[in-house]
Amino acid sequence: MDALISGRGGVALVVDGDRVGSIHAAEPDRLVPRRLGELRFLIGEGKDFVALENVSQEEITYELLQARACEEALIRALVDCNT
Repeated sequence: MDALISGRGGVALVVDGDRVGSIHAAEPDRLVPRRLGELRFLIGEGKDFVALENVSQEEITYELLQARACEEALIRALVDCNT
């Protein structure tokens, strides 16, 4: 399985052979089947994607949750700096 992970978007785009799907930080244990045409809506303007190759769904979920936690920590730190 290969994946593109966005902590900012809270989403992992997953490719497994000829199947594609997504995993979302809000529901990390669920792989949502997708069609190729849907992926552009999930990517949006995301520029923080990290590529993973030959990984399991569990590894994708772990990396997604870590990336999301880092993004949330950064936002909190920036907000605290401005107060």
